Amino acid sequence: MQVLRLNSDGTITAVSGSPFAIAANPEAVAGEYLIASTGSGIAAYKIDPGTGTPTKTSSDVNGGNVAGNSQFVYAGTTNAIYAYALANGQLQAVPGSPFNVGTVDPCGCATPYYNDLAVTQGYLFYADNADHAGASLGAGKIQSNGSFTATSFGSVPSGANLDVAPNGKFLYEASSATGNAQLFDFDPSTGTVQSEGTVEAMNPGPIDPSSTWMFATVDNSQAQGISTYQINPQSGNLTQTSLLANYTGKPIAVDPSGKYLLTFDYPTQTIYAIDVFAIDSQTGALTKVNSYSLGSYSSTYSASGFVVGKF
Repeated sequence: MQVLRLNSDGTITAVSGSPFAIAANPEAVAGEYLIASTGSGIAAYKIDPGTGTPTKTSSDVNGGNVAGNSQFVYAGTTNAIYAYALANGQLQAVPGSPFNVGTVDPCGCATPYYNDLAVTQGYLFYADNADHAGASLGAGKIQSNGSFTATSFGSVPSGANLDVAPNGKFLYEASSATGNAQLFDFDPSTGTVQSEGTVEAMNPGPIDPSSTWMFATVDNSQAQGISTYQINPQSGNLTQTSLLANYTGKPIAVDPSGKYLLTFDYPTQTIYAIDVFAIDSQTGALTKVNSYSLGSYSSTYSASGFVVGKF
């Protein structure tokens, strides 16, 4: 496991001791803990805020795709979502876990898998995919003990992926089956949702902490790169404000300060890298400020991405 520090000027440095001899893949940040997949489930790792050193604090528990906050961790798997209370670095199953929130194997030959989860504004949002049986989106208000009762937004085409604005007001669903993206207006006060139709961004990506900018991958006959879209604070509609053209990296995350977009890039066919782009506060335009090589592909090393958090 590599642990890197993003400095205030956009440069990246490895913390002392990195890469660490830890056979785990980072999945999400929950409070002051990193949640990583271990090959036999997921586990929590405390990241020392001074040194960046990771220390495993929990046993392995069932899990797949992960989202969480400082109190709870949720893991999407086949047919269910597991829920855990996060306390003193331990992962303890909450009452009712695992939760079967959708139709289990709706046609007897297509098993739903919960591949996208997000936690914000006191809600757990999810997307599931069930191959040719389609997919669904939904949300559940998180109770004080970590349990939730999910409400489905209805069926969407298969291949659904979900992006949720940090303010919890807007959801963007992109489908590989249809090649377009849908906007949903969510009311956190009532838990109700309204479909608002399609939006311009075909491949919605990370959204900055202020819910002002979305960064989307562009890959078509006209252009290749990353588009910046400004999010209308009332409607959630998107307006393209800039295009980083002729770029093949994928936008992954905006750092907690909102200053930088970090992307996962392949500078050559065998080398992985993280690129850092400064985000213009007025236009959302991207200016590259740094690139950090993650190393070369080998029989024992194949980088698949990264997570960003503040510890």
